[in-house]
Amino acid sequence: MGSSDVGWILNQYTRSLALLLLGYWNGHSAEYERIFAQLFCCLNTTTSEQFARSLCEPLSETSSPPTMPEKRPTLRDLKRELNLSLSTISLALKDNPKISEATRKRVRDTADRMGYVPDPRISNVMGYLKANRSENPGASLAFVTKYPEEVQLEKHPIYHNYLLGSRERARELGYNLEYFNMMREGLSGKRLTTVLESRGIEGIIVPPVYTIHDQLDIDFDKFASITFGYSFDAKNINRVSLDHFSAVLHSLEKMASKGHRRIGFVMDGMKERVQFRWKAAYLMFIDLYKDQYKIPPIEQKYTKEAFLNWFFEHKPTAILSQRVDWAEFLYEEGLLCGKDYGFASLSLDSAKVENAKLSCPKLASRFKDAAGLHQNSHYTGRYAVELLAQEIALNLRGFPRVPKVTLINGDWHDGPTLNTIESF
Repeated sequence: MGSSDVGWILNQYTRSLALLLLGYWNGHSAEYERIFAQLFCCLNTTTSEQFARSLCEPLSETSSPPTMPEKRPTLRDLKRELNLSLSTISLALKDNPKISEATRKRVRDTADRMGYVPDPRISNVMGYLKANRSENPGASLAFVTKYPEEVQLEKHPIYHNYLLGSRERARELGYNLEYFNMMREGLSGKRLTTVLESRGIEGIIVPPVYTIHDQLDIDFDKFASITFGYSFDAKNINRVSLDHFSAVLHSLEKMASKGHRRIGFVMDGMKERVQFRWKAAYLMFIDLYKDQYKIPPIEQKYTKEAFLNWFFEHKPTAILSQRVDWAEFLYEEGLLCGKDYGFASLSLDSAKVENAKLSCPKLASRFKDAAGLHQNSHYTGRYAVELLAQEIALNLRGFPRVPKVTLINGDWHDGPTLNTIESF
């Protein structure tokens, strides 16, 4: 194909492109699409004459304008059909109990008949506007506890981080988060339910309860809800939690990688609060690593005598624990962390508070930069609000038929409290 052929083709290409665009405006694009396609086919023809002949073929008399997609039904279409307000239709489609069941059914049936489905792009825009609104007329979420007077969140860093993270993310999403302590404020579940409804609160966040299996007696059918961990014994509530099994197994493996074959595990009465996941991970670890000594973990609260008997009988080279009060007992026996035994924390989130409980500054300094696991409790609080906001956006209330458990990974941190075994 010569240069003159190429020039002729480009000229025809330009002319036909203009016709194609004009055809779209006039509703006859099918005819011009054929011309446009022929232009591309010319690249495979042997001569420009052949292409010209194909281009000049008469158009089919049966050709018709392309079928345009049907207009997508909108809320305004439903409004005209139903003779209801837009707000009523919107609430009915969200199955909001403020709208009667008969009206909700009528709206849903009409929407199905007309083929109405929500536009996700509009939903995204509305979510953006909600997240960036400057004012919120009332509290939208509640953080509900039932702690005794002596319990101060600041002294329980993980629980406190749940609150701080939740409050931070709620604010970013345009919600207010209000704190309620049922025990301190003398609120029954029935009374609190009334208060939450009157304040327009849509979702409830329940932190770990102080006493295992403690109940709140709130009418959860009226709200979206989520809890942290496993201590709140409501079978069908959605949960977000540290992946306790992986946290313990990963920590033990990190300790073993330093050469420790005699690892002691101090659970300190946590086994029920985590539904035995800690012990399950420890037993799995012992089963996987045959060179490990089977030191029985301390599962319950302990006295000084009980701890020292356990330590000197089994002679662990490293201890995995969430607390460090037992270090006082070993210090009185002349044993120092990082020198005579290793240590890894299961909760670096709580390390500062735990270290402050040690009476000896020299001993406390040994735990200042401990090895162990960050539970990412602040992030967990943030993520709980995101999950709750999804439930509210979908207008889901009450406990779900199939509850969800979302697991959060912890982050390992190396520190001088866990030296290699050759260092001891």
